[in-house]
Amino acid sequence: MVQIIAEAGKNWLTKENITVPEALKNAKRLAFTAKECQVSIVKFQCHVAEDELKKRHSKRHSWIRLNEALTPFNGFWKPLKEYCDEIRIEFLCTPMSVRAAEKIESLIKRWKIASPDILDLDLLGYVKNTNKEIILSSGMTEKRQQNRAIDFLDGRCLILHCISEYPCPIYQMNLWELPYYDGLSDHSLSLITGAIAVAYGAKIIEKHFTYNGWGKDSNVSLNPEQLTHYISNIAEAELAMARNSRPTREEKELLKEFYVL
Repeated sequence: MVQIIAEAGKNWLTKENITVPEALKNAKRLAFTAKECQVSIVKFQCHVAEDELKKRHSKRHSWIRLNEALTPFNGFWKPLKEYCDEIRIEFLCTPMSVRAAEKIESLIKRWKIASPDILDLDLLGYVKNTNKEIILSSGMTEKRQQNRAIDFLDGRCLILHCISEYPCPIYQMNLWELPYYDGLSDHSLSLITGAIAVAYGAKIIEKHFTYNGWGKDSNVSLNPEQLTHYISNIAEAELAMARNSRPTREEKELLKEFYVL
């Protein structure tokens, strides 16, 4: 059965002057929404500005600093993880640097690495040494760069096909490449791409979502009704891909109407 990761992204950030308690309340609301949509994993992003700003473009600096300020370990991450445990949805969080990974390691059972950090061997080395499952996104990178990361991790990872456009036009999705990957990190607004991924054998599908139009990633996110539809399409595709004996019992009975066997 395919695993679906509901990516909350920046969508808990509903206003610039938000407080930590408000941010936590919003993050819990997103986790609850994902659970209501029958998703098994909800994902956030962890930033540590001092570590991350060494490698990020300056235009991202304000968001990185704001994210860190609003997500203290004891005031945000730990109670958010406890809430996810309470409602029985897996808490997942992408670390955007080594120090971010150190910060959240005790809270997660697997790693999800963002597309640009497939090139960050320091981060890959850290998560490799934890012996937890590693999921990589592959947006913005060439196959040779992806293969380098896979080799560096001794093949002990899952890699998701990804096109890092926000949102990604359907004609740019290149879903024909899916047989070479373990799943799909889907930045389109399509409701059928997940089902297509299942037909190609995807084990994991990641999709951005929001609640009530919240957040800075809302332009690339499905609302709860759309996410429910997206997941329903995936479930239907899984049924259609089930391996059944042929001819079916009904076919055998129907054949008797045409020929005496």
